[in-house]
Amino acid sequence: MTNRTKLELRVHRIIDGVIAKRQMEDRNVELKSEWPRPEDSYRTARQLAGHANAARGEPIIWIIGVNERNRSVCGAATCDVAGWYLPLRKLFDGEVAPDLMETLVVPHENTSVVVVQFDTGRAPYVTKVPPQEGCNCPRFEVPYRSGNSTNPARREDLLRILEPMIMAPGVDFLTVGINDDNLSRIEVTVAMYVAPVGAGKAVIPTHRCALGLRADLDGPYTYARDIRLRDEFGEGISHPQTPHLIVNSGARIRLDGVFALDPKPLRGRELQLAVTLGLVAPETAVNSTHRLTPDDRRYSWEWVKDPLNP
Repeated sequence: MTNRTKLELRVHRIIDGVIAKRQMEDRNVELKSEWPRPEDSYRTARQLAGHANAARGEPIIWIIGVNERNRSVCGAATCDVAGWYLPLRKLFDGEVAPDLMETLVVPHENTSVVVVQFDTGRAPYVTKVPPQEGCNCPRFEVPYRSGNSTNPARREDLLRILEPMIMAPGVDFLTVGINDDNLSRIEVTVAMYVAPVGAGKAVIPTHRCALGLRADLDGPYTYARDIRLRDEFGEGISHPQTPHLIVNSGARIRLDGVFALDPKPLRGRELQLAVTLGLVAPETAVNSTHRLTPDDRRYSWEWVKDPLNP
């Protein structure tokens, strides 16, 4: 699957979340109902810099044509993205701005939105402050995004920006095993191959991992208890002495969980499994969702590898 296809699928997932009244803006996603106006260039450059500085080296995307407040897709007007972006770049100190990685028009029903993906690997980004009357000296600011607000970076924000950028590890989901022989619980095992990016390592504590299961795709998840991390040999590592897993290079790991659910009412229905690997080094999380389709032959479920989680 190409990166453009993955990006388009991600946009559709975000749009579905907006329509379903879920909060979809986060550290990596910005939604706008229309293209920022030229007269707001200083404000737009500041917002882009703050977003990029808070992303910790991960790509960010701006989706134009989605109104999160009204939960609607209003569509994006035709725009020369390069021409729109050039004046913004000039408002960055030394014109060091987040680079345009990808621009994609994504059709949705009777309209279309535009997604612009930026690379943030050259943080920190510094923007010019609008000139004030009587002051000819150049003035600069390091913006930083906190929630939905952009403010001048504080000392702790600068430390976060300057911290060595270790990307989230690559995770390849291998198998999902389900044991529903017990009438009062469902046991799930997820096998993954985890590979840190670059020279870093991945530290995965058990208390930051989660497995969620639901049959109603619009309803809340039921989360597993007794979460355990295992190495490729199947040896449990979730005990008081070492309640985490450290991956220095590529390794196969397992995440086990027990759901206090009676499997009988769920049989014959498609389930959705949510997997969270929360890391402390780097400070990030890997989230994914997976479909479990009914397997009538075994009165159980079969894992379908979701194209959103290749």
